[in-house]
Amino acid sequence: MKFDADTFEQDGFFFCDSLIDAIACRDLCAQLDRLEHRAGQRHLIDDPAVIKVLANPALINLIHAAIGNHAFAYKATLFDKSTDANWLVAWHQDISIPVAIHCKVAGWSGWSVKGGVDYVQPPAEVLSSLIALRIHLDECTASNGPLRVLKASHRLGRVSHEQCAAFAASYEEQVVIGGMGSALLMRPLLLHVSSKAIAYERRRVLHLEFAGFALPHGLQWHRKQV
Repeated sequence: MKFDADTFEQDGFFFCDSLIDAIACRDLCAQLDRLEHRAGQRHLIDDPAVIKVLANPALINLIHAAIGNHAFAYKATLFDKSTDANWLVAWHQDISIPVAIHCKVAGWSGWSVKGGVDYVQPPAEVLSSLIALRIHLDECTASNGPLRVLKASHRLGRVSHEQCAAFAASYEEQVVIGGMGSALLMRPLLLHVSSKAIAYERRRVLHLEFAGFALPHGLQWHRKQV
């Protein structure tokens, strides 16, 4: 499917029916299943299996079309929802990025440490320049806890946790379902939610985040994969 930049900018997301093939999905799952995790795994940006996926020509073309040829991946997370780890998340935005060191900068807040890595919440203008790509490694159905997004909600900028739930009633909701190898390109500021699965259908998703610029004020990305 050809990338539609206008749709992406208007809606805050763009769905690809088939980004990587089933063989690549199964190979990636086999490699990631060796990791000890219950519901997922952070900080996979340097994992050889993830690096192999990042070299996929279709993925590269999509990311370059979305944010330019200088794009790089700075974050990779595996989400693994199953009957053993049937989690949910409320309406939210993805507003934290991993950085190399803690550095006090005006307007950059919400410092935290996740898995030994420093995270910070940048200003809205920085977050609005980022993109995320969610690759479905299993079939994503209406019954295995798919992502739901609020169309065009990325235009709100950063909103509080309390506002997130309130906006859910006034924006069009889209349920993201698709086959193995399908993918959702989205703005991290897009409001999204995930309910618990109601059937035993494992749902693994590789969540990648990309930027195309250096961080300001002496801050540096924790990791980069071009």
